[in-house]
Amino acid sequence: MSYLKHSVLIIIFLFGTINVFSQSDVAAIEKSNKKSLALAIASSLASDSITSDSIVVPNVFTPNLDGFNDYFEVKTNGINHYEFSVYSRSGMLVYKAESMMINWDGRSLAGDILQPGVYYYIIRQTDGASSNAKKGFVQILY
Repeated sequence: MSYLKHSVLIIIFLFGTINVFSQSDVAAIEKSNKKSLALAIASSLASDSITSDSIVVPNVFTPNLDGFNDYFEVKTNGINHYEFSVYSRSGMLVYKAESMMINWDGRSLAGDILQPGVYYYIIRQTDGASSNAKKGFVQILY
């Protein structure tokens, strides 16, 4: 573990998730227990969300109105403006919105409840700060 003390950052990229551990994080974990570093890395990789470009995108939600996980909520910085588009597996646009916060209730543009399944999303920053688009899949479960 001594070789970790000389690095400034440890960056792990796996399954679309980027995890950054600073030198102080590694030192604190190393002091407490050498196995803790492996556990901390493993638990951060087991996350059910994707982190990139300061947004956190879940990959599943359950809009069944039970009060738990009813909305597809993308955590953004709250400053930038985003365009959020959702497509069916056949490529048909089923939902589109523009806002600084992304919250979707699993309904179509017409307000109909969508069937359970996997949908493709694209999130684009529209305020000119970045031209990168975040793309991926989200699953609706009932």
